[in-house]
Amino acid sequence: MNSSTSNSERITPQSARFIVRFAWVAGAFLLFTMAVNYFVDPHYRFGTNRIGVYISSEREYKATAVQIYPHDGLIVGNSKPSIIDPLKIDNIRFFNAGFASAKPEEIYAFLQRYAHDQKVVVLALDFGMFNEGAAPIRTDPFERPFFSDACRYLLSLTSFQYAMEGLFRKVAGQGVTILPTGQSNPEPYLKKDKLFTEEHYEPALRLLREDTFNNFDYSETRIGYIEKIRDLLKERGIQLIVFISPENDAVLDLIHSLPAGDDFARWKVDLNRIVPNVIDLSDDPAWQAHKNYFLHDPYHYFPEAGTRIMQDHILPAIETH
Repeated sequence: MNSSTSNSERITPQSARFIVRFAWVAGAFLLFTMAVNYFVDPHYRFGTNRIGVYISSEREYKATAVQIYPHDGLIVGNSKPSIIDPLKIDNIRFFNAGFASAKPEEIYAFLQRYAHDQKVVVLALDFGMFNEGAAPIRTDPFERPFFSDACRYLLSLTSFQYAMEGLFRKVAGQGVTILPTGQSNPEPYLKKDKLFTEEHYEPALRLLREDTFNNFDYSETRIGYIEKIRDLLKERGIQLIVFISPENDAVLDLIHSLPAGDDFARWKVDLNRIVPNVIDLSDDPAWQAHKNYFLHDPYHYFPEAGTRIMQDHILPAIETH
């Protein structure tokens, strides 16, 4: 009985060869996946990407690129300033470190890790960033334990999928999502805007009403992070210039029509208390003009408008300081 059981459980040569071949194939696939994820590097995690980033990965990209791209100044903020082209700004070489839906605590975490030798940081703020009701306080998105994070990234099938998509899009001649300067590639947004022949604000205003400014809970915690940013940069000898992003008059009317409008003036007072000489473009009549904004999106200004903000308002402020 024992002899018969032992013989039936014995691995046959054919089974052994199958197991060895399976192990070789599985190992080869893992190595191939790791190699593609490392060398294509779709999120720009290691800085080995040479084809460009074709997915939405601003936080990952900029946390790596800021350590590689030569620069003397940083532009930080949300998606509004992320469209500013650093190459069109005179005198100072900027890296655009703005990322979509950025909140003060995330900006502080970014600066704490990556602002060391720069001469100046330009911080763009707008009222919607301070609604804790719409977006709870976030943890540090730039905390990445190297070994465990790298292993997950290299072995990730999702990263592999993004890498292959990036290769196909590169071959197809499609545009990247982020330019080497950190600027969000404006071409897809500009192309979409050309489909409109007149203003079509309602979808964007509805989203702002239902999301950004809805259930507005004015965040004292985020105001505190502006103080932390001020103190951090002062300690490191880096000049801080703060500006309040301009608002289309349609957006200003929306803010003041909602309960959130009650905190708008208070927010500006708080900012000026923390950082004297804040450059407030939010209700400047010259910047409320619709010509500065996309036909389909009154919340975001054109890249050219961003360049004028830097040239006309920010650079003179830097020189004055």
